[in-house]
Amino acid sequence: MDSDKTAPEKRKDSKKYKIYFELAAQKEFADLDHAVREAFADPVKRMKEHPTQDATHLRNVKSKLPLYKKRIGDYRVFLSIDSRNRQIVVLAIRKRDSDTYEPGGLESIAARYSGPHDKQPDKRSKRKGQ
Repeated sequence: MDSDKTAPEKRKDSKKYKIYFELAAQKEFADLDHAVREAFADPVKRMKEHPTQDATHLRNVKSKLPLYKKRIGDYRVFLSIDSRNRQIVVLAIRKRDSDTYEPGGLESIAARYSGPHDKQPDKRSKRKGQ
C-alpha cells in the first residue's frame, strides 16, 4: 500500500523542470554576494514548476531555444527553456544597469546554450560493431 501513496508524488516531481547553469552562469552566480544568492532560492524553486511565470520572452533574439529574462531584485536572469527535455538552462546573471542590454549582448548570451543537459546518447545513431 505504501507504493500507492508515493506514486502520485513521483508523478508530480516528474513534471517539474530541472535547472542547469551553463559554466559562465555558474561563475556569475558564485561571484554574487551571499545575500543575493539567498534571494534567488525561492524564485528558482518556483521556476521548476512554472518556468515562464514572471518571465519575459525575448522574441527578437536569435537563439536555438526561446530566450527569457526573469527579474530577481536588481538582477536579470537570462535563461532558455527546453520544454521537450523539461529543462531550464540559466545562461547569464546580470545586475540591471546600462550595460545589461547592450547591442549584441543578448545574442552572445543566447549563444552560450550548449544543448540539452544530462541527455542520454541516442543508441540508434551508433553503428553496429562500434
